[in-house]
Amino acid sequence: MQKKMIHWRPSLAAPAAAGLLLSGCFWTTTTTRDPDEPQHYGKNWDATDLKGAVTKIATTLVESKRMNTVEKTPLVIVYGVQNDTAEHINTQLIADKIQTALNETGAFRFIDRDMRAHIDAEVTYQQGGKVDPATASKVGKQLGATHVLWGRLASIETKQGKGLNLSKKSMIFYNLTVRVTDLESSEVIYSNEFEIAREESQPLVGW
Repeated sequence: MQKKMIHWRPSLAAPAAAGLLLSGCFWTTTTTRDPDEPQHYGKNWDATDLKGAVTKIATTLVESKRMNTVEKTPLVIVYGVQNDTAEHINTQLIADKIQTALNETGAFRFIDRDMRAHIDAEVTYQQGGKVDPATASKVGKQLGATHVLWGRLASIETKQGKGLNLSKKSMIFYNLTVRVTDLESSEVIYSNEFEIAREESQPLVGW
């Protein structure tokens, strides 16, 4: 009696089909969105929060009664926004956009602190004898700031305690504080805050 031997050979069709199915999960699409349209993809600080913060700070600063008592147009130097959160947030962008918004109002003038080293190098070059003295920038002619603008972004995050829940919840609170200080007297002329609190809920089972 002859015994039939069955030989199993792996098919290439199955891996190929699986590959096609898996590749369907990784399609990438891009969409151009209106930057002024509110958008949140999570609980963390985003572009919508940035715009809201800049609008509030710039508007209240221009309307500030204390700032309006300053005799001359304030000449402001911006010392940035400190990041006191646990996240990597570009707080320099916050400071830059506040400065841009205020500068457009015409109610403030600004010292270009970021360009100081380049300005010094250019003035030194011009004073080195290679530039016509009649057109060379002179040493000691830069303007002194009258006010300092600075800020701090801080956050507090809380998470839902353990229990029989179908989802995991967390909440984050952001506080942006911005101040303007008189350089000569060290008096705080302006101080205001922008705050948001956002909750996020994630299912315990899912992708």
